[in-house]
Amino acid sequence: MKAKEALENLKICFVTPFYLPAVGGTEIAIHEIAKRLIERDYDITIVTTTLENLKPHESIGAIQIQRIPCKSGKIGFINANLEVLKTLKELNKTKNFDILHQFHLFSRGGACIFAKKLLKKPLVTSLMGYDTYSPVNPVPKIFDPYMAWVMNNSNAVTSPSNDLIGHAKNQGLKKDAVVIPHGVDLDTFNLSNYSNEFRKKVGVRDSEIMIFSVQGLDQRKKVEYLINAIPNVIKEDPNVKFVIGGKGPEKKNLERLSKKLDIEDNVVFAGFIPHEKLPTYYAPCDIFVLHSTYEAFGIVLAEAMASGKPVISTSVGAIPEVVDNGKTGIIVPPMDSKALANAILELVRD
Repeated sequence: MKAKEALENLKICFVTPFYLPAVGGTEIAIHEIAKRLIERDYDITIVTTTLENLKPHESIGAIQIQRIPCKSGKIGFINANLEVLKTLKELNKTKNFDILHQFHLFSRGGACIFAKKLLKKPLVTSLMGYDTYSPVNPVPKIFDPYMAWVMNNSNAVTSPSNDLIGHAKNQGLKKDAVVIPHGVDLDTFNLSNYSNEFRKKVGVRDSEIMIFSVQGLDQRKKVEYLINAIPNVIKEDPNVKFVIGGKGPEKKNLERLSKKLDIEDNVVFAGFIPHEKLPTYYAPCDIFVLHSTYEAFGIVLAEAMASGKPVISTSVGAIPEVVDNGKTGIIVPPMDSKALANAILELVRD
C-alpha cells in the first residue's frame, strides 16, 4: 500500500520551451499528459517560456505553471538555460520533485542535465519533433554532440514514434528509447459534435461533401499541393467543398493560388481554429486531409480518426505509424497533387 501511495503522489516538473496558450501538436500533447497524470493524483508543475501579457506564475486547473523570460540569439539561449536551472532549484526547495521531465531537448537540455545532477533527480527526456528532425529548419549538425550528451545522460528517453527515434540515433542517441504515441481525448473528439448547422456556417450545403484540413500554413506543410489537387477533384465532382483551417506565412500565397486556379467557390479558408473548437470541424466533415513533408506524429490525424473520419495523408515521418493505409485512411507520396486528388476521389466515390 505504501508503494502505491508513493506512486500516486509523485511530484513531477515538466520543462518545455512552449506551452499553452501557444497552440500546436506538442503543446496539446503536453497538456493532455499533464491532465491525465493529475487524474492519477500526481502533482504537476510546468516550467516554460513566458509569452506576452502572461503572468510569471499561474494555474490551469491543478497544473501549476512557472514562466521565465527568454530572448532570441546565443545570449538568450544561455540566459534561458540559467533561468531554468535557477527556477528548478528554487521550486525544488518547496516541491522536492520526484521526477524532472523535459519535452524537446535542444533549448533547455543543458539546464535539465545540470538540474538532474545538482538536485539528484531522475530526468525523462521526451523527443517531440523539430529539434530532433526538421526538413525545413534542422538543428545544425555541429550541435549533434550536445544533443547526444543530453539524451544519453537522461535516465529515460521517450518518443511518440519510431521514426523520430531513428533521427535521434543519427544525432547520437545510444540509449534504448520507448515509443509512447500521443493520445486523443475521446470524450472531446467524437461524432456527437456533428451539426448540419455548422456545415452551413462554414458554407457547406447538405448536398456537398466537406473535406477538412487543418495545419500551420507554412513551408513544412506545403498546402499548395492540396490546393493544386482541387481542380482535378471538382472537375469530376463539383459538389466537393474544401475547408482549410490554420494560419501562417503561406496563407496569402494559398489564397492567391486558389484564385488563380479559379476554385474559390470550392475553398473556404477558415483561419486559425482554437483547439477547443476543432471537434466541431472534424465531426461534420466527410474526409480529413493533411498534406505535409514531415510529421513526428501528426496528432490531427488521430483526432480526425477519433471523430470517425477517414483520413488522407502523406508517406512521411511517423504518418505511416499513425494511419493504417487502406483501413483507417489512404497514404500518398508527398508533393504529388495528382495522387492526392485520386485518393480524395476514391473516398468521394465511396
